[in-house]
Parts: sequence; C-alpha cells; structure tokens
Amino acid sequence: MNGGALFNAEFGIRHSGSTVPERSGVALSFCRRHAWLQEFSSQYPNRITQEQLFYLEKYQQHLNSKKSSQNSPDVHAHTYDEFKEYYNCTPQQAKGLTTVERQRQRRNISRNQKAVKKAINKKAKHKENIDNFIKETDSYSPEELALVLRKAPKSLDNFNWLSSTHYYTREHIDIDNTSQEWIAASEMFLNRLKTNGDSTSSRKVKIKNINFLLDYLFCYLPLWLEYNPKSLIRLPASVCEFERVLFWNNNISESDKQSYLFKAAGIPSDIPLPITACQFYDRAYSSMTKSSFVVHIHEFFEFCRANRVLLNQVPGCSIDADFANPVNLLIDRTGSGSRGGSNKIPLPLDSTLIVKSYIQAINDIGVEIRTRILNKEFSETFIADIKSKDWLTLSDFNLSYTIKIQSSIDEFLEIPLTKIANVYSWYLGRYTNNDQLITVPWMSVVRMLSIALYAGLRMQNCQWLDINSFDQFVSSLDSSVLSSTMMFVNTDKSGKERPAVVSTDVMKSLLDEKEFQSNIFTKPITPVYYENDDDDPKEYGPIYPLFRSPWVGYSLPFSDTSYTLVWPKILLGVEEIYNSLVPEDRHHTFVKTAANGRLMAIHTPHALRATWITHMKIYGHLQVSIIQGQVAHENEYTTNYYVVPNAKELMEQIDIANSRVASSAWNRLKGIKEANSHPQSVIPREWANNRVALAKDQNFISISSAIIETEASGIELIATTANEPVAFFTQCVCVKNGECPKQLIAFTGRERVCGLCPIAVFGVDHLPGISCIMRRLAGRSEQLIQQLKKLKASDARPEEIEYVHHDLTINKLELASYLHISQLLNKHLETAKNDVGLITRLRDIKDYVKHDINMGNPAQRVIAQILDSSLFPQLTGDGYPHLIQKIAKSPELLQVALSDPDAREMYTAQILTIMTTMGISLSELSDSIESRHIKLLEAAA
Repeated sequence: MNGGALFNAEFGIRHSGSTVPERSGVALSFCRRHAWLQEFSSQYPNRITQEQLFYLEKYQQHLNSKKSSQNSPDVHAHTYDEFKEYYNCTPQQAKGLTTVERQRQRRNISRNQKAVKKAINKKAKHKENIDNFIKETDSYSPEELALVLRKAPKSLDNFNWLSSTHYYTREHIDIDNTSQEWIAASEMFLNRLKTNGDSTSSRKVKIKNINFLLDYLFCYLPLWLEYNPKSLIRLPASVCEFERVLFWNNNISESDKQSYLFKAAGIPSDIPLPITACQFYDRAYSSMTKSSFVVHIHEFFEFCRANRVLLNQVPGCSIDADFANPVNLLIDRTGSGSRGGSNKIPLPLDSTLIVKSYIQAINDIGVEIRTRILNKEFSETFIADIKSKDWLTLSDFNLSYTIKIQSSIDEFLEIPLTKIANVYSWYLGRYTNNDQLITVPWMSVVRMLSIALYAGLRMQNCQWLDINSFDQFVSSLDSSVLSSTMMFVNTDKSGKERPAVVSTDVMKSLLDEKEFQSNIFTKPITPVYYENDDDDPKEYGPIYPLFRSPWVGYSLPFSDTSYTLVWPKILLGVEEIYNSLVPEDRHHTFVKTAANGRLMAIHTPHALRATWITHMKIYGHLQVSIIQGQVAHENEYTTNYYVVPNAKELMEQIDIANSRVASSAWNRLKGIKEANSHPQSVIPREWANNRVALAKDQNFISISSAIIETEASGIELIATTANEPVAFFTQCVCVKNGECPKQLIAFTGRERVCGLCPIAVFGVDHLPGISCIMRRLAGRSEQLIQQLKKLKASDARPEEIEYVHHDLTINKLELASYLHISQLLNKHLETAKNDVGLITRLRDIKDYVKHDINMGNPAQRVIAQILDSSLFPQLTGDGYPHLIQKIAKSPELLQVALSDPDAREMYTAQILTIMTTMGISLSELSDSIESRHIKLLEAAA
C-alpha cells in the first residue's frame, strides 16, 4: 500500500477523535503512529514519502480543529488528493508561512471548490426534481413543465449558461443557433449596466429579469411548439421578431383578435396561441414584483433600439430601423408593482416606544447572557436546552429587567420583564479565553434591525457598516447630549459616505458589536467588497463588515433576509406587552400565523419606522431607560465664542467700553470682520471662484438623520449648483437658496430649521452662529418645559398640549444636531490649529481664542444671552427675556437684560473689555458674578 492509499484507508472516512485499528493488539495514538510512520518512511521512502507524511499530519490537525457535536463524522473527511488540493501549500512553502498566511493562500481555491461543489449539487437536485415531476404527474401542460425546467441554476454575471444543454430533457433543442442575437444583445446590455454605474444588487435584478425572458423564449416556447406542431407561430430568433400581441401582452379582447389580428392577416380564427411572457411571469412570481420586470424588459428593448447599428455588426443580428418597443409602460404596469396598494400598515402610535425599548431589552439581556456563558457560569447541557427555545425565562438566568418609559414631562411607566423572545443567533465556535468550542448568542441581526428602524438607515447601509470607521466621530458617549451621537456611514445609494445622527443606545450596542467581533470571536474579519462584488462599481474599496456573519464565508455580513425571521418574533413579544398595558378595546394584533404555520408580521419594519418618525415628531424629547439606572438627563455641554485679538484694538478697549458703538467688539467676539452672509466674507466670496479649496478649508459637512429623508445631501448638491443661486446664512449655506425641503417642513411644521435640514452645508466659519442658535434653542426648550407643566396643571385640551410637545421636540432635536455639527467642526478647527504644516487660507476664523460657555451655568448663560442679543440679532429669539427672568442670579444682570438695546451694547463692550484686558475667561467672570450674588444675599439676610 502506498502513502496515498494509506492516507485514504486510515483517514478518508474517519472523523476527529477516532483512533486507528489496533496493531499487535495495541491501539496506537496518532503521535505514536506518526512516529512509527516516520521510521517506516526513512526505511522505505518509495512506499511513504516525507511529503505524504506532512499532509497526513496536517490532515489530522485539520480534523482536530473541526471537532463539533453538530457535525456528522464524514463532514470534513477528504481523500489524500482532495486534502492536498484543499491545503494548497507544499511542505517547503509551509515553512515560511504563518497560519493566517496559509489560510489566505488557500482561501480562493477553497472558495472555488465550494462554488463548484454547490453548483454540482444544485444541478443534481434540479434534475431529481424534474424526474420526480414527470414521474408523479400523469399529464401536464407545457406551461407547467416549463416552470419546472426553468429553475435550472443560472449565472447573473454572464449569459454563458444559455446553451442546448441547459434545460434538462430538452437537449434536442438547438438553442446555440437560435439564441445568437438574443445573447449578443443581452451581453451588450450587461456591459452597459456595468459601465453605467448600476449597483450590484440593481444589476442582478435586471439580469434576473432578462434571464426570465430567455427562459420564456428558449424553454417555454419550444415546448409549446412541440405541443402544437401545426401552429403558424414561429420562435422569434431575432429581437425585432418579438411581437407584442403574440409574445408579450395580448390583453386585447377576443373579438378584437378575431377582427383585427387574425381576419386581416388571413389567419384561421381558431388558431391556438402560447401564453405571453407577462402571463408566464404571473405564473412564476407574485404580481407585487411584476412592475420591475416590465420596466427592465422595456429598458432592454430600448437599449436594443438605440444600439441597433452596433448590434447589427454581430454576425446573425438584424434589427430593423422601424422596430418598435413591444413593451408599453403605461399599459403594462397597470395593477402591478408600485401601482398597487401599499402593505405598510402603521402601528398604534403609542406602541412605538414599546417596540424600541423591547429591542433594546433583547440587546441588553443578550449581552448579559453572553458574558455569563463566556465566564462558564452555565453548563453545556443548559445552553443546548435554552438555545432552541422560543422564549427565554429571565429567572432561569437569575436575571431581572425593567423598562422605564417617560410617558409625559414628569411621569414614568415601568414595565418589568419576566421573559424575552429568543431571537439570538446561537453559534458554536471559538471565543477568547475558552479552549473549547462553546455556543454563545449573537445580537448582530437585532442590532442591524435597530439601526434601520431608529437611525433612518437603509438595511444595506446597516449591513455594510465598516468596523474600522463607523465610530470615528465618537469620542465619549458620556458627553452625548439629548441621547444622540454621530455615526460614520461608509455606504449609501449615491456611492457617498456621510455622517448620520443616531441614538446613544444604538451606538453603545454597535461599540459592543465591534468589541465582540474584534476581540471575543477569534476568527479575524477579512476584507470584502460591497454586495460581494469584486468589481466594486461604487468604488467603496475593501470593507471590513461590522456585522460579519459566522455562517457566511469570507466575512460577508448577515444577509438582509436574516431579519425577516427575527422580526415577527420580536413583534410577538411586543404584542403581549402592549395588550397588557392598554384597555381590551384597544388591543392590537401585531403578527398572524400563515397557512404553513409560520409567523407573519402585519407591520413591516418600514411601517414601524414611519410610525416611529410620527412619534418622534411629537414626543421625541421623551426618554426610555432601564430602571437599574437613572433616567438619562441632558449632559453638560458648552457653546463657544471665537475671539481673534488685534493689537491695535487691544489698545482701544477702554474707549470702546465707554462708547455706545461697539461694532469692533462684536467683530472681535465673532472672530471675523464681517458677517458670514456679507459679500466680503470668505464663503460667499470664494463659493463660485474656488469651491473645492473652500470646501476643504471650511471642512464642509451635511448631516443626515432618521427623521428627514432626502434624495441627496447638501454636500452632494454642491456639485450640481455651480450656476444656481445659493443662500449664505450666518449658520449655514443653503444650496437651494433658502427653499426648505418639503420633507423638512412636513416634519417640523415650519421653515428654517437648518440644524435638521439634510441639504444645509456647514463650515468652520459658521461656528459662531451655530453656538448662538444653540443657546437660543436651549432657552426656548426650558421655556416650553415650563409651559407644558402649566398646561397639564390647567387641564388644557390634548391638542394644545400635543402642539407644545411637538415644538419642544423640534427645539431639542435641532439643538442636538447643532451640537454634533459644532463638535465635528471644532475637532477639525483644533486639528488645523495644532498642525503647523497646514495652511488654511479660505477661512475667516484663524488665530482665534475660544471662550467656552458652560450651558449648565446660569451666570454664563445670562452673559451669553446679553452678548448674543447685540452680536446676532438675526438669530436671537423671543425667549431671551424669559430665560433671564428664570435663571438670572444677579439683579444687576436682570436690569441689563431688560434695558434698551443701546445699554446692552455698552454692557457687552464692558464685558469684552474685562475678558481681554484682565486676561480672564468667561467662566472665571461668571464665577465672580455668582460670588458677588451670594454676598448680596448674605447681606440682605
């Protein structure tokens, strides 16, 4: 027996952990056997070579690494030649490679092997299905048989699949000759899609529909012709022979067919006709997808018409100049696709907080269970038992969990949970600090779903978040305001990357996902291309998916179909909680059971998202938390003044302080000589001249969020507004010349809410105006909170209270958005200031001194409001006197606040004088004011 035969005999059908047959009555371990074989090989090198021994050793290591109670013994078995091909590394090469390098080297060949094996298995299964259909069906129509035959596996990358051997049992049909023109047109259409920048998913849908048309032409029609050998109908071998009434859509009446089609052509009236491509599609797929089929086939024929001359250069092609598109979009799309009724059933408005908090509970409980499993607090038997359950009882894990929802301005609803839906992805694998395979719950699918629902991202954006970049804007979640933070989205339908506002609890779960994927699960994440398309048409570059699936090879993320199984189970848990809280007459059904026993969600995720936005529009300022922690209050945050000192102006400070004209003080406080909207400031001056350099120096950004959807962001629109009027505001640039998007007005109920506007563009020179607006919004929010409390005490009508809730929500959402914008711009500003090699020319704020305003300090807030009233009269609001009345600690400052504008200008100049000549910060000045107020109170006592 040679070495390969020994390998096959000893290991080809064995699995990890098995021992070899006894030799001389003694069961030898692998180590002893290997030593014996080493000795044998040295004496008989022609029987067993050193190379064969090398692969034998690596094969045993391979089996040991694949130990799993879930697998049968034969799953990982190989013959000698199979394993040698799989390992893809010679003994000499292996000496200079690490384990990871060897894995990378054999990745491609292993990938190809799996693809080939999968294709062979699918083809064999397809043939088996056809044989069973023919055997078990007494009689069948050509339509019925064609629907079975057409399911043969096809490629979406080319049309090489279409040949005479493709359709099983139909090999006698000469497809190779009759399909030449159709294949040439299809290949040319595919190349156009690739060069036209269509996304991978869009391209595949179009090619799938072209494939279906080819199935109709070369599978169904030949079958029908065999059933109707005397028919005058002939197979359309050319594109221009594809007659609308015969092959596409003959939805005209029978009388019209007789009068105009048959009689005029001298054709017998009883001639049989095949079903059309549209009718064939109706039998294969749902009418809900028919609209896209019609559109894509129309596009294909339009392409053939437009490129007729080029196609006619292909041998055998002949498309007439008067060829008309057989597809009519106006007629053929009626009643299908987007013209049909919507299935987006909205949820009860008051259920949205239950859904959000329930998803958060699933995440939090899953993290706790995962931690305890990794700490080996549960036995393997216990884990094997609970992972297959539909519901997890928290007491089984010695856990308790209570949700706390803010139901009004000062009331909370507590919801204790005793069980949770088991929607986790349980995976047996290797994890840090565990030398054995263990099963732990993955929360990836739930987290993808939470981003899509509450961060406003499309599911594909969620799937393809990059683990190395999504958190680049996050410095510390402890400093987040209004429960929101920033996330970097590396993919979008436009092919652009962008920042997006997300909730803090969502970001915390994503950071936990990053830690788990990077440091707890031991399999490294490898780069893949968007939608697994190596051509990378959107040019995103290699992506390291945050939501890498352990089941899918080569670090691909969980698919968008993975959450369809999870979503109904989540809603089932929501239904139980919601119906336990509301009266019986308000009970609601969230899921139903289909005929096959599967749960079906009545509300799609998109319907929930739409309802959530409606809720956010009114009650977005209310919070959800866990009872174990305090209800989240707004964290401390600062706004800023940017002072650019000038030596000459420093000498004139005393005169300015006593002057009633303090314009130079305002300019110095803002850090610029003119207002941003003034023609001489940098942004409007350079917008038309040097926009690329201006955008770089200003670090222009636009912000997207869950609540306002738009086709393009402000940054994207910059490239298309070269010759269009643009509005330059103190706090932003409006690329639509002040015309607010309809989506923004629909949500906010008013115009000029620029902090929430996705088409607004913000730059470094907008920072002073942004800080002023933040102070105004903070004051207005406090005023509205007091108003809500008074309305509640006065038993006001619900509509009046709801209006104030809405106003408060918009104020707080815009405040949070401006805060995130200022954080990003300030970060860029500080980086540029500290980089001595960076020269920034197109910026008014350069050598500045920044004064922080602590928004939690009443005295600093009063000073800031006084300054803002003169510095930014266009930005300060009516809430300014109210704020001073409410929080002012000094009678002197209160008098200043209510005095005439000229007096305010004088006091403002004096404040600036103190700050610049004494070298003290605004914070120190406010401390001095507070100290004096305390002394006044003590004296009065």
